[in-house]
Amino acid sequence: MSLLPLSKSILLLGDSITQQGTQAGGYSQLLSQAYIRKLDVVNRGYGGYNAKFLYEIVKQMVVEKGTKGLSEVALVTLFIGANDSTDAVLNPRQHVPIPLYKEKVKAMLDLFPASVPKILITPPPGQPERFSRLIGQTTPDRTNKVTKQYAAAILEVGLELGVPVVDLFTEFEKVPEAEWDTLFSDGLHLTPAGYQLLYSALLALIKTKYPALDPDTMPMVFPDWQSGIDLDNIEESLRYKE
Repeated sequence: MSLLPLSKSILLLGDSITQQGTQAGGYSQLLSQAYIRKLDVVNRGYGGYNAKFLYEIVKQMVVEKGTKGLSEVALVTLFIGANDSTDAVLNPRQHVPIPLYKEKVKAMLDLFPASVPKILITPPPGQPERFSRLIGQTTPDRTNKVTKQYAAAILEVGLELGVPVVDLFTEFEKVPEAEWDTLFSDGLHLTPAGYQLLYSALLALIKTKYPALDPDTMPMVFPDWQSGIDLDNIEESLRYKE
């Protein structure tokens, strides 16, 4: 048995920062709340993944529009780079050089038709020393100087392809570094406060660049029980309409 989604979807692609976004106060959870009964929010975050790994998943995921039983994508966000930007010597398994990183990001976006709205999200800075202590590293395999180069690469891809970008690196830099313990749970992953910053920036960009997807003005997929259902024609009133 399968279920028809009876709703279009927002697809969140990313690494563990996206995966953990389903937790209370995470950006995936906040989006689900904002879009309840309007769009489904599908979290496809994969902990530890880089752009090379994620591309192999996404190319299996995207199918032709209208395939029965599957949800049409109304918006896709791509948030990758925290692992790609690790040191090539200290962490060769996750590191992806910037040219290849940009190539894979473009390739993932190209899997979706031009008509599908897309948003890129830069990797944020972090607290490399704090994270390395937590996982028992003697030398951090991340630096904010290098991560900023990957954030810049995402901005370049967005400019080249005309895809809006949430510059999360810059958004986090606006917060005094002395307060970063409130944004990071472990030096890499985000607290609810960090996710709130991401969510606010993402939602503001959606409202500006894709106003038809503004959750404050989008109609519900199925009508309000008090005013939207014709009691003389319930079946037709509640028929799914794309």
